[in-house]
Amino acid sequence: MQDELLLSPHERESCRFKFYGLAAGQYEHVILPTDPGQPFPIYLRLVLENRNILRVESEIGWSHQGIEKLLEYLEPEAACVEIRRVNFLCPHHCENAYRLASGMPALNPSILAEEAKQYHLFFVRRILGLLQEQSLLRLSYQNLNQFLKKFKSCQRVQNALMGKGSILKAEALSYGLTGPSLEACEASHCGDAWSRVLIKLAEIENPNPNRAPEGLFQVNILGGRVRVRTPSFFHAAALETILVGSRVNDIPIILASLGMVGTEMDR
Repeated sequence: MQDELLLSPHERESCRFKFYGLAAGQYEHVILPTDPGQPFPIYLRLVLENRNILRVESEIGWSHQGIEKLLEYLEPEAACVEIRRVNFLCPHHCENAYRLASGMPALNPSILAEEAKQYHLFFVRRILGLLQEQSLLRLSYQNLNQFLKKFKSCQRVQNALMGKGSILKAEALSYGLTGPSLEACEASHCGDAWSRVLIKLAEIENPNPNRAPEGLFQVNILGGRVRVRTPSFFHAAALETILVGSRVNDIPIILASLGMVGTEMDR
């Protein structure tokens, strides 16, 4: 008991998560949301063998914001501002028919590095530049088309994403996945991180002009109650299947390909 009092809060929290029946050569590893490499309010409890993931348990609900209840007491004008806090990567995607910024984290060149913290901001800078042009109504489709062609032709990016975080269509349906994560499980794709990136790039090139693609974001208002349906909440449950068979250093790549945002998980 005295030893537990000497532990830090995060160390005491990690001691609470225990797997039983571990075989020889297997060990438990807990990933805490404490650094830029794992910025999501989600605890991942992993069983590893030589840095290969054998079993996963996820736990969310550590930063609930109460946005849904707050929206019920706001006027529509104020609610349009408040709902932007659901997705801090792209606060205006609720007002646009596409989701450029929050669909692009998977294109970050950090996937080319072995360590998750070695970030390079070239693609992010180009994306923010395109968003600035869009905000000032100066966006040229030619600029976006050149960017997509350059990214697709990068063989290093394709090699880093192919075969990572695969999931079958039946498993995706059982977890309630929608949008690009479900489309990537069709017969023409492999259900991995690279397939999800290709689906998102195709949506950017040919967006639906009338409404946002289904499964990306949905707000239901019925009888004065507000329910925000976000894909990251369902993706968090599917991580127990998607991460199995991958390596620990592939976790940021897989999370980025799913387009997961921490504020969407705990609204």
